[in-house]
Amino acid sequence: MRTADAVVLTSKDIDGKLSELAAAGIKLSLAEPCRCGNCNGLLDRVSPATETPGHAPDPGETNVWRCRSCEQRFWKGSHWSNVAERLAEH
Repeated sequence: MRTADAVVLTSKDIDGKLSELAAAGIKLSLAEPCRCGNCNGLLDRVSPATETPGHAPDPGETNVWRCRSCEQRFWKGSHWSNVAERLAEH
């Protein structure tokens, strides 16, 4: 509340907060992943020819990112789609 462009969120639930942000003119969208959700390290796109662990999709078929620090793999799976749908509602 100390700056002119501050947005004060009053809602306690996620959908309410998203609605408040949208009403304040903030664009709600997903960008390409760039940070690890585990350690906040930077992500690099995995080459389509690179082998991935069994739990990760084939990078030749799906975009996969690897954390430079902890080597965790990320891809746009069902969670990504669910978040995109939720943002589109606001």
